[in-house]
Amino acid sequence: MSVPIAMVQMKNLNEKFLQTCERFCDREAMRIKTMDGWKVCVYGELREQSRKISSWLKGRGLKPRETVGLIVDNGPLWAQIYFGILLAGGVVVPLDPQAKEKDLSKFLADADVRFLFLESRLAAVSYPWPLAKEKIVEVDSVQNILSIVLSERPMADDRPLFISPDDTVAVLYSSGTTANPKGVELTHKNFLANVASLEKLGLCSGDDVFISVLPLFHSFAFTGTLLFPLFLGAKIVYPNTKKSQELLEAMQGTGVTVMAGVPELFKTIHKSINEKLKNMPVGGRFVLGGLTTLAYGVRQGIGINLNKILYGSLQKRFGKKLRFFVSGGAKLDPKIARDFERWGFTVMEGYGLTETSPIVSLNLPQANKIGSVGKAVSGVEVRILNPDAQGVGEIIIRGENVMKGYYRKPEETAQVIKDGWFYSGDLGFIDRDGFISISGRIKEVIVLSSGKNIFPEEIEDAYKQSMFVKEVGVFLSLGGEAESLGLRAVIVPHFEEFQKKGIINIYEKIKWDVENISKELSSYKRIMGFVISKEDLPITRLGKIKRFQLEAIYNREKTRNITQNNARESQEHDPLLDSPVGKKVLDFLSTELKLDRPLFLSDHLELDLGIDSLARVELVAGLERLCKVRIPDEVLAKVATVRDIIEQMVNLLLEQTPQKELEQSYRISWQDILRAVKPAEMFKDLNLQSGFGQRVLGMMAKGWIYLTFKIFCRLKVYGRDHLPLQGPYILCCNHSSYLDAFVVIAGLPTKIFQQTHFIGLKEIFCHPSVRWSMKLARLVPIDPTGELTKALQSAAFLLQNSKMICIFPEGQRSIDGEIKKFKKGVGILAQELNVDLIPVAIEGTYRAWPRTVNWPKPYPIKVAFGRPIKAKEILASMKSGEDTYEFIAGALREKVITLKKETAGTVPTR
Repeated sequence: MSVPIAMVQMKNLNEKFLQTCERFCDREAMRIKTMDGWKVCVYGELREQSRKISSWLKGRGLKPRETVGLIVDNGPLWAQIYFGILLAGGVVVPLDPQAKEKDLSKFLADADVRFLFLESRLAAVSYPWPLAKEKIVEVDSVQNILSIVLSERPMADDRPLFISPDDTVAVLYSSGTTANPKGVELTHKNFLANVASLEKLGLCSGDDVFISVLPLFHSFAFTGTLLFPLFLGAKIVYPNTKKSQELLEAMQGTGVTVMAGVPELFKTIHKSINEKLKNMPVGGRFVLGGLTTLAYGVRQGIGINLNKILYGSLQKRFGKKLRFFVSGGAKLDPKIARDFERWGFTVMEGYGLTETSPIVSLNLPQANKIGSVGKAVSGVEVRILNPDAQGVGEIIIRGENVMKGYYRKPEETAQVIKDGWFYSGDLGFIDRDGFISISGRIKEVIVLSSGKNIFPEEIEDAYKQSMFVKEVGVFLSLGGEAESLGLRAVIVPHFEEFQKKGIINIYEKIKWDVENISKELSSYKRIMGFVISKEDLPITRLGKIKRFQLEAIYNREKTRNITQNNARESQEHDPLLDSPVGKKVLDFLSTELKLDRPLFLSDHLELDLGIDSLARVELVAGLERLCKVRIPDEVLAKVATVRDIIEQMVNLLLEQTPQKELEQSYRISWQDILRAVKPAEMFKDLNLQSGFGQRVLGMMAKGWIYLTFKIFCRLKVYGRDHLPLQGPYILCCNHSSYLDAFVVIAGLPTKIFQQTHFIGLKEIFCHPSVRWSMKLARLVPIDPTGELTKALQSAAFLLQNSKMICIFPEGQRSIDGEIKKFKKGVGILAQELNVDLIPVAIEGTYRAWPRTVNWPKPYPIKVAFGRPIKAKEILASMKSGEDTYEFIAGALREKVITLKKETAGTVPTR
């Protein structure tokens, strides 16, 4: 695809800038929010301030083409300094005010910076670069430069003797996604060509109002939200915050029409809107969803945006004049882009690189293909080098927007610019309509030993489908002593979602979702291992993952090499530890957990200390006895860190027992926990005595279930004669499908079924579709996070009343049909209550209805009941030092596995 290269009329940015300011002298150019309100800068003032800065630099010996550093926050002053440097004939080195000192030092030294304009809040830091202090000008971006600069009288002649279009304007550095960033040298011609390309699109005019939220040191923000609007004579708004509510108020109050952002910004906005829509009544959401789909179809078909009316109140939050969003800097999730379109907004995704000044392609309102980055803009040629069978190859670019080269790095420049073409290092393809799609970076493509290529962003997008996954970074592990070669991931959980849902088993829940999603991917695209990180992944200011750091993070979390220096330092002076409760609770936790390191307030109970649901119950029971207070189940669900536990205990003591001394002896047994029940409450919640009508309905339901499985799944039942007619005992079944409980019901003799209670997850049993059957089928819903104590006590109460209970010790459905580890809860019940265990093996339900499929299908199913076994028989082979409950659970699992294997060839029991 080839487009003629645009001719640039102006020779340099200086001429364009001065002409623009002269033309729109009294028009508002920029405004910035300060503590005293909005501060306005008109085009004439912008020119005068820039001239003063130019005169100051010249008067202090700045020579043409010498470099000047710019480390200042966004605002009108940033632009004044930038153009002041250009008018003095200098070259700007704009840097990130949030960058690390070592990076700033490296960049400034590499660029041989002669003067530096430095944000005043950073001036307190010792200068790590070789500059005399008199050449460092402190800047308060909300107020003014030091009076020494702005009191300067502009020289009569602003312009150097000669500025060529090929002279360098700026050297741009970025911490980037690689370990060794380079300075990109961009010229007057580069920027003017890119602005000309945008002007030819006819998208904007001098009547537009742009809001600037992206850092101006980056070329996307500089060209798209400063040069382009400025040279149109438009207005630019600088808010003093990125907080959503204040940002929206700024947009409403200033009449913003265009907003450019990075995908992370749109992701945040998308989440906020979605949460508000979820709070609508179910009926309202259903109606709105239908109307939205209908209106979106009309928009796609004939271009009339009815969604803008349908979501009028949402539109007003962004201001009545907003016309469109522009997304760049990184890949925008197509689902987010599509949702914005469905809500009546217009989001145009583009593509560019710092080396191309930066814009290469852009979607347009009238030609917007979601998932692509649009067509090449005027004056830019794009080709695909060496495309594969799917048309994917390296993107190469030619045009006057392509950089001069990497600063003082001719060899690196020669590697990427060949015969006038810039080799981007990006992989992509161009469809038949000319739309460009990006597949990934060549350097980031993962090549497996099989020769297959994997784009990590594609894999990451797949796993981010889970509402509990906030971030995921995928990389190829070369393997080590304990691991094989394969894909690995660092996952950052959505802790807020876990808190909302009351889920405390973070690792287990994420593992569940990861397994489900993996089943939907090709085998070579599945991650073979992951770790959870409490800290956000390292990203650039534009939201790209610093992928080269992922393996170090993975190894750190994998070995649990947790460094807590900061936590230790702050903890020494934490007032929580000065209280008797804080000291006692911390001592209790340290003793119980038997750590080989100090315990810190910031330690996460599960991720740092490995405390699962059952261990929480033990800790809470000990704390109740220690502090002589009752800890409600809802409190157990809320605590996530050691700090949370201490704070909750302090609050409970103040509420319940403010004068009591702490108990010295805190140890409590599982037997005490299981027997600490209130019979009246249990009788109310559990259906111990079924009425005649319930028994008849139950028998009818059981018969219907049995016939259904017999007809559609050719159900076979083994070992029914092994089942004692009287309880108490526990049926322990493997679990791989929603069908498992129904299979057990079908296989049980009627008399035993009427005395059996089924323990299952509350989130399933309390669903409206099955809630009505809870008492009829004697279902006991449990919440394994916040109500595990009550769940175990309920099971114990049933067993103490000579009932049978059916449980699934794996705790969740198997992802592949193989029997997973049994939780030790079944061991606790068996050991402490001295009841029989019945192993139950179920075969075929995984094939009939695996957990990754929405609907079941007919498939042969078998269920086998083993012989009763007591805990003491199992423990006879236990070695000294092993955990009793874990050993019982593990041995029971082996019994179920053996029974499953023995089922083949056995004659069904009649």
